[in-house]
Amino acid sequence: MIIQGERKISGEQMQMQNFIRETRSSTIWSSMEINLGVAGFQASNGWLEKFKQRHGIVFKVACGESASVDTTVVEDWKKATLDKLLSEYSSSDIFNADETGLFFRCLPNKTHAFKGEACHGGKQTKDRLTVLVGTNATGAEKLPLLVIGSSANPRCFKNVKSLPVEYTSNNEAWMTSSIFETWIRKLDRKYLLQGRSIVMVLDNCPAHPKIKDLKAIRLEFLPPNTTSHTQPCDQGIINAFKHRYRAIVVRRYLQHIDGNSASAFHISVLAALYHMRWAWSMVTPETIANCFRHAGFCRVEDEAASAPGQDCDAITEELSAFFANIDDADSGPEDYVNIDKDLPVSGDVTVDVIVDSVKEKEPSPDDDDGDEAMPAPVLPHVTGRDAKTAVETLKHYALQHKDGASLFNMLCQMEDKVSSQVLTARYQDVVVAGYTTGTDTTKLRKITKESDLDDIELGSLLLFQTNIQHYAVYVGEGEIVHLTTKAGMFPVLFATVDGIVSIEKIFPKYNGSKIFVDNSRDAEKKPHPPGIIVKRAMKKLGKVEYDLFKNNCEHFATWCRYGEGESLQVLYD
Repeated sequence: MIIQGERKISGEQMQMQNFIRETRSSTIWSSMEINLGVAGFQASNGWLEKFKQRHGIVFKVACGESASVDTTVVEDWKKATLDKLLSEYSSSDIFNADETGLFFRCLPNKTHAFKGEACHGGKQTKDRLTVLVGTNATGAEKLPLLVIGSSANPRCFKNVKSLPVEYTSNNEAWMTSSIFETWIRKLDRKYLLQGRSIVMVLDNCPAHPKIKDLKAIRLEFLPPNTTSHTQPCDQGIINAFKHRYRAIVVRRYLQHIDGNSASAFHISVLAALYHMRWAWSMVTPETIANCFRHAGFCRVEDEAASAPGQDCDAITEELSAFFANIDDADSGPEDYVNIDKDLPVSGDVTVDVIVDSVKEKEPSPDDDDGDEAMPAPVLPHVTGRDAKTAVETLKHYALQHKDGASLFNMLCQMEDKVSSQVLTARYQDVVVAGYTTGTDTTKLRKITKESDLDDIELGSLLLFQTNIQHYAVYVGEGEIVHLTTKAGMFPVLFATVDGIVSIEKIFPKYNGSKIFVDNSRDAEKKPHPPGIIVKRAMKKLGKVEYDLFKNNCEHFATWCRYGEGESLQVLYD
């Protein structure tokens, strides 16, 4: 059952509307009663209103296809709203974000299997992802991609501790108001800490609700049915991203079928995420700025925009050359790139979807990622020796080619990094000389799951207990800021090495780790206010010097909280 149909009404219709609401709420509950086994509920207007607010539901009249663009509405919006935005914000602080559906496994010889696919459940749902693309008007600040899949833990994620993009999931693999709000609030906190104020321009989609209490982001919604004229992402940014993604996939496919069976070619969700990250990195700032200008986001002094799509011409030619080598291709390059152009990225809220969220179960650690005939491979464990051997093989490959000098130089740099990683990793299973057991954790509060972080005060020190103790500053939203080296959390024995202060999510990366809240020094030292602690930590993001005895992770964390760094783990003679 789809929840839809409420109109704005006049006073004389109120009595009938109340009856409709009560009938509708009773029908909703009947469906939920069957699935959840809860009986004896009497629906009311108040219950329905709270139900709508809780699940982000807006009742509306069901309608057919979007109407054609009203150019008068477009021009009125540009004069009344866009011109004001351009005068209040610099181009670097004007952002646009939009979702697009992606059949990430689609190949040139399989497009007919995907054409017209609505993806409301079924096998094809596991062959699609929803991707949120966002950038500022200059193209200099492309936001990390947010990818939504149908599986929380695809089998191919096993042994993977970090992903190349942000990833989340739901049964339909589409954007929801809850996912969007989480994303925008995280972004809001980032820009607040940077002291910036930005505007985020969005289409008027049900999955993009109006969000209260944002501190650094102003949400500006485009008029309905105008995105083909007013949304920069629709002017060619998403198309440029997809051109590059499809080119990467076809290159991999052609490399695979050279001496192999085409039927054995498989793209896992993990591989798709890496392809997307690379494709997004190749979309140029010039292309992005051009698309913003085409949507009207330009001042009088800005240069005229070139025609949309010119940036993709070279890639289209490359795809055409690829297609010439694929005997059973069932479409042309443009059809292949745009196979998922009209794929839904959000939908009506149904009772079944809400019931599923209420009945939410813990995801399996080894969910299938969508191809029963060809299970996604698990990422193998690679030893340091394996990595060094692989780099050596690549160096030999480079030397066999006349123009392989630049590749060889890159591989030598890679070899140095691998060797450094292997060297420091050797110490991860022993106790480091010069370190004590540090803080007694028996009296500290333990963190075992993400929900345990809900009431942790910002600026608290978190202690990660392994064979040593690693300290970090909690900055909210499930994230920490901490000082590490190439060896990660484990200390380096050398006097001074390159370190980095970085921000990252605690879960799922540190699932199973022993994590404690350690503000025990508060009894002797006065901590800074939470906001100051977080700002001190965030201002240090980037490369710093790491010194085991003078500036290790504990020195950094205690400096942020108390203004003076100390480490109970270091023993001095």
